[in-house]
Amino acid sequence: MEENTEQSYKYLQVSNVSQCSKEGNAYLAILKETDGERMLPVLMERQDALLLLLKMKKVFIAATPIDFSDIMLGVFNNFSIRLREVRICAVRGGVTYCHLYCEQYGERKVISYCRASNGLVLAATFKCPITIHEELLNLQYMREVSDGTYSMPINAVSKEALEEALKRAIETENYELASLLRDEIQRRK
Repeated sequence: MEENTEQSYKYLQVSNVSQCSKEGNAYLAILKETDGERMLPVLMERQDALLLLLKMKKVFIAATPIDFSDIMLGVFNNFSIRLREVRICAVRGGVTYCHLYCEQYGERKVISYCRASNGLVLAATFKCPITIHEELLNLQYMREVSDGTYSMPINAVSKEALEEALKRAIETENYELASLLRDEIQRRK
């Protein structure tokens, strides 16, 4: 694990998971810094979001099949591997990525650039901390623009959401916004 100085890394916790598309296939996990007010949005697919909610609420149903994170927990335990930290490391094209910091017999290893949605489920399963570098949090946190309304960094928004916003911007004749959205969609191709 890299050195984790208090000034450079912030601890996060999942504060909410909610549906963010009409079709019900996209969810948003909100991570809140433990010693502050900033919130980090993480887009998730439905299956990961529901699994995270179950893990957060500690709901265990006997008939529920074991999931991949539980299998990993069993394997890690059998081989004396500990997941020490899930660190948010990047946001690209609407996808948030993380590094998984593990330890086995005192040797530290990193599994790089996993989808943060998987990392959040693993953090809940392994009961390990979620961190982010201060600089990345400053770039990616949600900003309140009015009472109860927040804006998200454009690179945290999925391509599908950008396309929907582009359609709405054209319909409302907001061509300046439409141009920005079109450019971002083209940049992701």
